[in-house]
Amino acid sequence: PLLRERIVIPQRILSQSSGTCVKGYAEATNTLMPFMKERKRWNAAEIQLDKSRSWAGIKVHPTGKDRYTAFCLDFGKEVVGSVSIQAKRAKGGEIIDYLACESVEKYRPVFRSPLQGCRIAFGNRLFLRKGKTDYEQFDFWGFRYLVLTVRNTTTNIDIKIRLRWVGYPLEIKASFESSNGILN
Repeated sequence: PLLRERIVIPQRILSQSSGTCVKGYAEATNTLMPFMKERKRWNAAEIQLDKSRSWAGIKVHPTGKDRYTAFCLDFGKEVVGSVSIQAKRAKGGEIIDYLACESVEKYRPVFRSPLQGCRIAFGNRLFLRKGKTDYEQFDFWGFRYLVLTVRNTTTNIDIKIRLRWVGYPLEIKASFESSNGILN
């Protein structure tokens, strides 16, 4: 049977961090590694999501060259689906790294090195084009928290995030009745 789909948006920005990008971040092929080396200091979020029915938005202020601003978005519960990101007003070449995780300690998202343990460590990198970038991944991730790390911004950028949730249960659209009470 087909999976059910619906649009789900993050419920809040749990925490945020900013700082200087680690050396070699731009060439990294595993987006988790620069994230872990940067030793981010997480604090309670200073901003709120701008929510509509189909998107949650964040206005990202300029970070400057080789600097980042990171946000830990809380979906409020475990979700499964494909992430969509829309960015407007980019100059071109800015980077959005996004990583999924299932837990936080205080305000810090919890990740393990891919060389240790078995916590999830999904991540992708998006290079923004000039003007507007629309992106939707087509593989499904399971997570609760999505961490966006926005790098190298020189202007305000409007970022929107959503998840195309997929899964069960499906509605029961049929019934069965028999004169045999055991089968019912």
